[in-house]
Amino acid sequence: MPRRLPLCDVAGGTAVKYWLHYTLVALAWLGAVPLTACWIYRCLLQALLTRGESARRKLQPATESRRHPP
Repeated sequence: MPRRLPLCDVAGGTAVKYWLHYTLVALAWLGAVPLTACWIYRCLLQALLTRGESARRKLQPATESRRHPP
């Protein structure tokens, strides 16, 4: 058993490096990845909905005028 605890070796050792690495990976997967996926999904969904609404608006007056003559 050592007489003193080698704090310099523990602080600069591989255990701390691995702990820091895995902590950053976990934060990325639990935080950055879901937020980025949500942002991309919302942007794509908003673009598709906007495109669909504009196409529906173009078709809607022609369809309504045929069904309900003035």
